[in-house]
Amino acid sequence: MVQEQKRKGLVSDPFVFISDHRLKADILDALDFSAYLTVTLSGAREGLFKRELRRTNVLYIASVIEAVCLFLLEKKKVLVEKVEYKYVCPLKTPPEVSISSGILVFALQVRGTFPLQNTPFAQAIQTLKAKKIIAESLAEDLDYIREARNTQHLYRRSSKHISQGDVESALATLKKILDQIPASIKT
Repeated sequence: MVQEQKRKGLVSDPFVFISDHRLKADILDALDFSAYLTVTLSGAREGLFKRELRRTNVLYIASVIEAVCLFLLEKKKVLVEKVEYKYVCPLKTPPEVSISSGILVFALQVRGTFPLQNTPFAQAIQTLKAKKIIAESLAEDLDYIREARNTQHLYRRSSKHISQGDVESALATLKKILDQIPASIKT
C-alpha cells in the first residue's frame, strides 16, 4: 500500500535518510503489512482475533522502531557494550562473611561490543539514552513499545492485552523517533 502510494507521489519517503535499500524495503514492507493488519482488524468480529491482530501490529511496528534504533546507532558510530563473566569459580565463604542469597564467586570480567545485528532492543534503547542521542522521555516510550512487543512470547505472556491505544502509541513513538533522526544524524 505505502509503496504503491509512494510510486504515485501520494506519500513522501519518511525513510529518505536510510541509504541501505534492503533495510528501507524491509521497513516499508513491514509498514505495509501493519496497514494490512489495521484494515483486517476493522473487519474482525471475534475478540480473540482483534487482540491478536493488534498484538501482531505492535510487533511489526516495534520491529520497525528497533531497526530505526539500530540504524541510528550505526550512523552515530556508537558501539553497544556488553559485559561477560568467564571462568566463574565459587569461593569458600569465610565464617565471618554472611551471604543471604547467592554465592561468592571469582570471575574474569570481559568487556566487548555487540555486533549491531545482535544488539538486544533494550540495550539499544539504553545506549541511545546514555549517549544522549534520544531524550529520556522517548526512551521510556520505546521501552513501553518493547514491552508490548514482548507479549508475543507465549510462555512469558502476562494478562496484558494489546489495545488499539497500544497500536496508536506504537505509531506515535515511531513518528517521534523518525522526527528526531535527521537532526541526530547531522551531529
